[in-house]
Amino acid sequence: MIATGVGDWAEGSPHRRFEARLGEASRVIEITGPSDWHDLCVSYARVNEDRTSPAGAGTLVPDWTRVAARWHGVHLTFMALLTTPFVRHRSVAGASMLWSWDSECTIWLPGAPVHAGPPLPPPDRDLRGSALTARLRD
Repeated sequence: MIATGVGDWAEGSPHRRFEARLGEASRVIEITGPSDWHDLCVSYARVNEDRTSPAGAGTLVPDWTRVAARWHGVHLTFMALLTTPFVRHRSVAGASMLWSWDSECTIWLPGAPVHAGPPLPPPDRDLRGSALTARLRD
């Protein structure tokens, strides 16, 4: 939402947009649905001890340090965003549930070979209804 100036980021914000440049050896795992999230949780398991989390204590969550040892990024697809949050997935290994991912994006983990490319121009600020729907029709 920063790109369109919507939300808490005021116009003239010090945040600038850049094109991400990845190293050729980048390793990104893609989450396309609840079973992919569950597989990540099982493969790099840590037991959630937070009783206040929506998933509850005892569910499997990723140990992000271990994930970062193998992967540079974790990409949640748009389909996964629609189908995975708050869906409890069970197997003999245990249960998992994604509860805190709010957009289709890639989370870059420490050590990822991601570098900022050239700055991108400021976004078009003409977001009146007709301009927005015209873009959606294109």
